[in-house]
Amino acid sequence: MHRARSFFYVCAGLFVLALAYHLGARNAGAQAPGSPVVAMEAIQGSRFHVMTANGDLYTSCCGTTPTWSFVGNVFGGAAPGSPVVAMSANEGRLFFAMTANGDLYTSCCGTTPTWSFVGNVFGGPVPAQRETFGALKSRYRGAPGAAQPAPQDR
Repeated sequence: MHRARSFFYVCAGLFVLALAYHLGARNAGAQAPGSPVVAMEAIQGSRFHVMTANGDLYTSCCGTTPTWSFVGNVFGGAAPGSPVVAMSANEGRLFFAMTANGDLYTSCCGTTPTWSFVGNVFGGPVPAQRETFGALKSRYRGAPGAAQPAPQDR
């Protein structure tokens, strides 16, 4: 009888633990921020640029209490295919933004920058053709019947 009681307590404890996790994970997930800041850069000591994961760019300017203003979105308001992971600015005029899948965007010269796609750093998919072991040997072995180098005894 003692084993049955301890088994019941273990099962009840696991059930309560699973229930607490289920309820807590749902409530904690609702509090997560939608667009975290991924990059911040200071220009000329008093000007800051901040970019969020969804591509929003904010800037602050000059003064003891900086005021933040929305500059623009890398993707032009469209849904991003991949979140922004890095941002760089050059004297506040030229911006670069890199996404997680390797896409590079740039904007130039203006109070409201117009973003344009530059290219993908990784260049596209890597061809991965399967090859048989016999094809691999024939590629490196040479023509059939050709003299093979003598093995070296070391």
